[in-house]
Amino acid sequence: MAKKVWIDTDTGSDDAVALVMMLRDPSVEVVGISTVAGNVGLEQATKNALMTIGYAAAAQPPVYPGCERPLFHEHRSAVAVHGEDGMGDLGTLQPGGQPASEKAVTALLGAAGEGGLEILALG
Repeated sequence: MAKKVWIDTDTGSDDAVALVMMLRDPSVEVVGISTVAGNVGLEQATKNALMTIGYAAAAQPPVYPGCERPLFHEHRSAVAVHGEDGMGDLGTLQPGGQPASEKAVTALLGAAGEGGLEILALG
């Protein structure tokens, strides 16, 4: 039986590698992905997660946009490290998919309520 995992990510290039690895691992079932502002803003992090799922060519879990900024301070991006798009400004991934309309926290609580869920907090 596959391990149920929820991934929380700010989807810069480093998190994209982890997403691909988890999506392609047959021992893991990624039941949802929530995105947050971090390496890049929330909108770009969500776009990057959707593009990464398309690139992985594996499972297609829903992507739920989450927090636009940290809880206790202003958002400080890492575009100096990860590029304006968070993926090194290479433009190699194709746009794909649409985010889920449900709020990330609501979806996560629902998935956790089913039990047996592990959370991988990258973001």
